[in-house]
Amino acid sequence: MEKIDRAKISALIDGELSQEEAELVYKAIAEDESLRREYEEITKLNGELKSYAQTVMFRPEVTFPKSSISFNIPVPIIIFAILILRLFLKLIPSVIGGCLEIIVLGFVVTLVLQYLIHISDQERQLLLNRYAMLGKL
Repeated sequence: MEKIDRAKISALIDGELSQEEAELVYKAIAEDESLRREYEEITKLNGELKSYAQTVMFRPEVTFPKSSISFNIPVPIIIFAILILRLFLKLIPSVIGGCLEIIVLGFVVTLVLQYLIHISDQERQLLLNRYAMLGKL
């Protein structure tokens, strides 16, 4: 019979042993008082560690900053506006046009994201269903 040590008892408590190995360790614990004390000590420490981990576990909370500006513009209109703006800005053959395009597109993307963040889950699902239906036509 192999020697039962602290590592084997810890593996038993963590559920890392096969059924046969676990039975051997349980039998050894039942027969040896020092192993039983070792088992009780490790079990107690394991419980305390799990309890402590639950109290200090990091639970991130994602919050979005509140904005005083709120636009309720439907997504298709925003996409159409982006396309028109891109076409208009392509007509301006200067560096300023490229910079302006980046600024305007950034603003429009911000508006789209703000709209998507503020709509309810029910509205979001309705929009997704509508676009899914358009894709099937």
